[in-house]
Parts: sequence; C-alpha cells; structure tokens
Amino acid sequence: MVAARVIRKKSVFCIDNLNTSCTVGDITEFVTNELSIEVLNCFEAKPRRRRGDDDESISRLLNADVWPNSIIISD
Repeated sequence: MVAARVIRKKSVFCIDNLNTSCTVGDITEFVTNELSIEVLNCFEAKPRRRRGDDDESISRLLNADVWPNSIIISD
C-alpha cells in the first residue's frame, strides 16, 4: 500500500505588533530565508483591536460567563 500524498503537519500563527510598512512579502522572506522555515501561506489580517475601542464593550465581550459552554474567549 502507498499513500496518495504526504500529509504535512501545519500550524497557524499570528505575528503581531509589526510596523505598518511591513508587508506579507517581508514576513514570508524573513521566515523563509532567516529561519529556514517553509511558508505555505501568509496573509494580512485585520487588526484585532483598534485605537479608541470602548473599554466597557471590551470588558463585556471578554466576560466568559456570557458565552456558551466550551467557547474560549481571550484578550
């Protein structure tokens, strides 16, 4: 028997707190060339928090008691 294809272990990471001039290409190049890690995908994500977010709204959102069982919410 022979496998149809090699199954790769994959991981997803958020690289945060970068200068706004840093591009997807910059990150891909750094990880590939400096860290010798193969990059399968790299994409820009929307900021998770914006300046001026309402602290009261954030507190309500992060209240684990209001979420259904087994839902994980973290800052």
